Amino acid sequence: MTGSRPERAVRCVLRSTVIAMLFVYLFWNAVWLSVGRLPPSLALALLGLPSPTTGCTRSIGCMFAGEWSSALLLNPFTLPIVALMMTSVFCLAVNALRRRRVVLQAYLGWAWLAVLSAAWAYKLASPPECW
Repeated sequence: MTGSRPERAVRCVLRSTVIAMLFVYLFWNAVWLSVGRLPPSLALALLGLPSPTTGCTRSIGCMFAGEWSSALLLNPFTLPIVALMMTSVFCLAVNALRRRRVVLQAYLGWAWLAVLSAAWAYKLASPPECW
C-alpha cells in the first residue's frame, strides 16, 4: 500500500465506514424481507429525504407490469441505474477473474456520480408523494 501513514489511516477509516454502512443496509433489507415486505428507503426512513434510488424497486415492478408511465414517475433514472449496476458488476468480475485489483474504473465512477446526482436532484425537486 502506498502513501503516508495519515493517508493510510484515512483510507482505513473510510473503508471501515463503507463496510459498516453496507452491513446496516443489508440488515435493514433483510429485516423487511423476512416479514414479507419490500424494504422502504433507508435514507427516507432515517433522514426524511429520498435517496437517488428511492422508487427504483417499485419502478421496476411497474415496468414488468407494463405500466411505463407509473414507472417513470416513480424514478425515471431506474434504467440508467440498472445499466450502470450491471456494467460495474461485469467490469469488477472481469478484473477479479483476471486477478487484477478489483476497483471501479474512473469512467464508471464519474458515470455513477453524474447519474446519481441527476437522480437526486430530480427526487428532491419532485413532490413527496412521488418518493
